Amino acid sequence: QYIAKKYGKPCIGGSDSHKAEYVGSAYTAFSEPITCNNDLIMAIKEHRIAGYGGTEREYLKKHRKRHSFAATWGFKTYNRSLGFLISPYRYYKYKKSATY
Repeated sequence: QYIAKKYGKPCIGGSDSHKAEYVGSAYTAFSEPITCNNDLIMAIKEHRIAGYGGTEREYLKKHRKRHSFAATWGFKTYNRSLGFLISPYRYYKYKKSATY
């Protein structure tokens, strides 16, 4: 939120819920009804947010390992190598589905 305010960007409550206990731990309230994706996008772009917030998860010692140099570059290497191996299949699947 501090970075968004520093650069004049709107703040919203967000949750990266990988576990059921974290679902619903954040909220964003709007000043008018949101009926579709376009309404949501325009409300955020035009700063029409009435409120936002939530609770942060506690930071555990094991979280430090996730941000280490080895973990970050290991993850990037793993993802890129998988993408390299799978991309020919994706291309074939896309070309096959594009033909009518």
